[in-house]
Amino acid sequence: MRVRQAPVDRRRLTIDKARPRHPSDASVTGYESSYLYSLMQSARELMIVLREDEQIVGRLAWYDQACLKITPSDGSPSLVIPKESIKYLYETSAQGAL
Repeated sequence: MRVRQAPVDRRRLTIDKARPRHPSDASVTGYESSYLYSLMQSARELMIVLREDEQIVGRLAWYDQACLKITPSDGSPSLVIPKESIKYLYETSAQGAL
């Protein structure tokens, strides 16, 4: 007795191969790390606004997946700030601008 197999849908195989193997968060683009690295290398002055609306002006010393280390411009000790407590940050000085 011969067993019949269901026909193979080639379109479905092509679509399945095009999908990523591991689902990823759509908000993660991979550019955060390269942007932070460029800020650290250029020693740009940043304004960091925390969720409690506190403001810190300083330079990025290092970063990792969960936090940033900021060296304040006023000479106070360095701060390690969790990324989840940062509302936003921006560059305060444009070095090399005319």
